[in-house]
Amino acid sequence: QPQPQPQPQPQPEAPQLSKNIVGFYGNYLESNGIKETGDNMVGLTTLVIDGQSLDLAAGREIVKSIEYEYSRYGRVKLPTTGGDWALFSQGHDVTVLPTGKATYEGDFLGLAGLGEGISGITHFDVDFANKKIDGRFERNVKVGNTPYFRFSGSIAGNKFEGKGTAEDYSAGSNLDIKGRFYGPNAEELGGIYESDAVKGAFGASQINKQDR
Repeated sequence: QPQPQPQPQPQPEAPQLSKNIVGFYGNYLESNGIKETGDNMVGLTTLVIDGQSLDLAAGREIVKSIEYEYSRYGRVKLPTTGGDWALFSQGHDVTVLPTGKATYEGDFLGLAGLGEGISGITHFDVDFANKKIDGRFERNVKVGNTPYFRFSGSIAGNKFEGKGTAEDYSAGSNLDIKGRFYGPNAEELGGIYESDAVKGAFGASQINKQDR
């Protein structure tokens, strides 16, 4: 009897990388805005800006890359004579966006004043059904028990954006936040925030899921 031949198994598709979100800044925190650049199809450890690849693992000057399973965020010095630098968030695109509620916790980094480094923790409550997101940023060094700032925003597809309210005066005013959800089922999120006083990037992962 001829032996049955093994059937080829379908190979899983590689997860698609989303467009990265980048904020461009000069030496004195002057902002050139938060932008969504072209598709980054190289990998999580490589940041592509205007067609130029930056290796996030190469120890480039003033680089910090915070790693999650499906996403990365951080800051990197750009290879320009003016010493400009960029904040970034990038990751694997969402396959299925949840329909219920979820809570995320994570961290953030940034720069204030003339280069003072800041960092802390983040907390997000997300209502996918009603397309709302609320967040809280708490600095590691803060005034009493006051959060650094809070924000409320709206969700459109796998993106979100909103306005922040500073509760620590050092966070400044005119806070803007833009971000995306990452991972097959929006397991993570990340993005960029900026005000007239601080600029930074953030990430977070789900700690509980409701009504998927």
